[in-house]
Amino acid sequence: YSHRGRYLVRLEQFQQGIQDLNRGIAEAPDAAAFLERGFAYGQIGNFPQAIDDLTNSIRLDSKVARAHFLRGEAHKRLGQW
Repeated sequence: YSHRGRYLVRLEQFQQGIQDLNRGIAEAPDAAAFLERGFAYGQIGNFPQAIDDLTNSIRLDSKVARAHFLRGEAHKRLGQW
């Protein structure tokens, strides 16, 4: 489910992508899935959930610069900077 979810997010089908990523994360959580779901939540304006997912991604793999950048952007959108 995580692979399909990532693909759907790239197609800008954010709600469907989030649903698949939810299932994928439930089965086998990984940094990439949290990153994509966090990105998708940001795209639909759910910045608190985006921050949570991006933080989980960073916890699993702190070397992914995109997760740090996107989390910073989400904080900025919430005026937390």
